[in-house]
Amino acid sequence: MLLDKVLVAQGRKSQTLGEVAQNPDGTWHLGRLFAHLTGGGISSAEVMWMAGRLRHLMHVAGKSKEEARRIVAEEAKARPWEKRPG
Repeated sequence: MLLDKVLVAQGRKSQTLGEVAQNPDGTWHLGRLFAHLTGGGISSAEVMWMAGRLRHLMHVAGKSKEEARRIVAEEAKARPWEKRPG
């Protein structure tokens, strides 16, 4: 895998999915898992924000999948997962 070769060239080792995303109790942290699967393209905070926002828009607000995706893409430009409440 190309990522493994790049990491080895940088003196790092690739991590297994278990090392990245498995919780001590054997369950999985889906935010870390999907962030890892993107190759580090998005953070676990972004994954968790997107999942929660899509769930709310489709199941609570009754938006279609396409409309919810459009809304999330627009809102993501402001990077709300980086903002701290308060």
